[in-house]
Amino acid sequence: MTINPILKRNILWWERKRIFFNLLVLGVLIYQLVTLWHYPMRAIIGSYRVLFNAFIYFLTVNLLYSLGTGLEFIMHYFFASSGLNSRTRWALFLLGTLLSLFLTATYVVLEFDVLFSD
Repeated sequence: MTINPILKRNILWWERKRIFFNLLVLGVLIYQLVTLWHYPMRAIIGSYRVLFNAFIYFLTVNLLYSLGTGLEFIMHYFFASSGLNSRTRWALFLLGTLLSLFLTATYVVLEFDVLFSD
């Protein structure tokens, strides 16, 4: 079974950016965890639970990252498109990355219940 060259190009474009995306999200996640580690919620639900939830969150963010590749696959399959142009890809990548970083910071704040702690 051979893969369509257009799809291969699209997949490679997104997967090469995944490393940078993961480093950014992981950096924000670790920074937030270290910064908020002393808040009371960790003592209530336990350190392992906090770390497990962070791991699940990281996996979820990576799954959502795949929507870029999925969008291009759908466009190619249903609309016989060659994929997104370079500017649109970069715009989606940057907007998605910024949104993911914001959601990561927000997730950790809510995980530690910082908004409602004394």
